[in-house]
Amino acid sequence: MTAHDVEYGAHLPLVDLGAPRSLPALGAYVRTAARLGYRYLCANDHLVFDRPWLDGPTALAALIEASRDMTLVTTAGLAVLRGPVQLAKTLTAIDILSGGRLVAGVGPGSSAGDYAAAGIGFQERWRRFEEAGRAPEPFPSAIATTWLHVTEDKGEAERMLGEVLAPMLHRPPEELRSAPLLIGPAEVCAERLTAWVDAGARRIFVWPLGDELAQLERFRERVAVTPR
Repeated sequence: MTAHDVEYGAHLPLVDLGAPRSLPALGAYVRTAARLGYRYLCANDHLVFDRPWLDGPTALAALIEASRDMTLVTTAGLAVLRGPVQLAKTLTAIDILSGGRLVAGVGPGSSAGDYAAAGIGFQERWRRFEEAGRAPEPFPSAIATTWLHVTEDKGEAERMLGEVLAPMLHRPPEELRSAPLLIGPAEVCAERLTAWVDAGARRIFVWPLGDELAQLERFRERVAVTPR
């Protein structure tokens, strides 16, 4: 296996982790990702969240020019909640304006809060999603998306898990400590990355938790090594 067998993507940092997001800051993030060789620019989809969360399709559209030749990806658009016609219209516009660079990933979503906000029963999500009746097209296995914070400081890694990620996801810190997240020393993150690749992952999308530009660079230089 060569390094070219695995492609990396950068997820847009859509969540407010202490400072409001701005278009210039997101533009710098995207240009950095493009310069470092990330092939994909990703955005997921939520209607509501307990922290400010930028709308994913809108953010992708605003960053078309900054993304240069990167492939734009939704991971994943909420067809049931947004409506299949409206979502198709939005994604088609992004695809046209980007010169055909969009990969439209769609799914039913996993947030009961999103469904409550839309007035749709959460238990209805799969039935409604499958009413399009179209079989999914084959695509390479991907990790979409993993949180990222490479640091040799164990205290900083623990703070990211316990004080940033756990309260945001409403999950106990001990559960996150046992998960194979790319949080911690570069050697540990590289081992976890290699395990995913050995298991068949061919596209890996990362979402830095703070200090985004430095984290994108640190991942490429110290973690994204040539797979076995």
